[in-house]
Amino acid sequence: MTPRALLLPALLAAILLGAGPAAAGPWAVGAGEVYAKLSAALLDTDTLASPDGTELTIPDYTREELNFTLLYGLSDRWTLEVAAPLYRNSEIDGFDSASGVGDLAVGLQAQLGTVGAWTWAARLVARAPTGDETKGLGLLPTGTGVWEGELWFSTGRSFATDRGFFFAELAHQSRGSGLTDSLLYRTQLGYRPSDRWFLAWNVFGVAPYSDGGDGGLGSVAGLGDGVRYLAYGPTVILSLGSGSRGGSSAGSDTPGYGWALQLDAEDTENAENLATGVTFRLGVSLRR
Repeated sequence: MTPRALLLPALLAAILLGAGPAAAGPWAVGAGEVYAKLSAALLDTDTLASPDGTELTIPDYTREELNFTLLYGLSDRWTLEVAAPLYRNSEIDGFDSASGVGDLAVGLQAQLGTVGAWTWAARLVARAPTGDETKGLGLLPTGTGVWEGELWFSTGRSFATDRGFFFAELAHQSRGSGLTDSLLYRTQLGYRPSDRWFLAWNVFGVAPYSDGGDGGLGSVAGLGDGVRYLAYGPTVILSLGSGSRGGSSAGSDTPGYGWALQLDAEDTENAENLATGVTFRLGVSLRR
């Protein structure tokens, strides 16, 4: 398979890297409470991991994103989640550039209860093909072109007098039109040195159940098929509001109510069918 042919599944995977579920962790937002975040992301790389994991040099690839996340507490146990990729722009040097909206995700999470110090939850996410898989002759798509679903189970606990927390999640990802289903996993270890600062280390991975599905041209050709990676990196959040959440809400993205600024950096290991590199994200959030 030529490096150009490898770009088709790999570049889409780079676009989707970091999209993930709208929220993470088993903790509920809280009845009537809202969490909203607008974030921008940048990836600039010339490295491609082939289907066997071999790293290849490709023409410079850049991706810019603008994403919106909204969480709303339907009750003390139920949380509605929306993740909207408002804008994606990607470019292969010397080839083409393309832009548009991505695939919209809507989820519903139920906090199942506690066992000792551990809180448990389940989350169902549906992802609609609102993006365009044909952009840039299929090399620069903004979506998969298929419906996808994710069923997550998560558990987590707080420690250090609610200043620290840890959670772990597993999910089955079901994909339409013959694309390969995958196992998704995520962990986060976080600590609040003060009510204004939040530090965390994140790990997120995708492991397909097989090497890829069958298909012809277009979105069935394996957009994102056979993609495997382990992503990791830090998160730093500065709260501009007041009031630490603490308690059962230890897994929230923000350490307090009001406005917050967030910076993430994410690198990858054990990648296959993926344009690799460090993705940077800068976001602003509001919780009320």
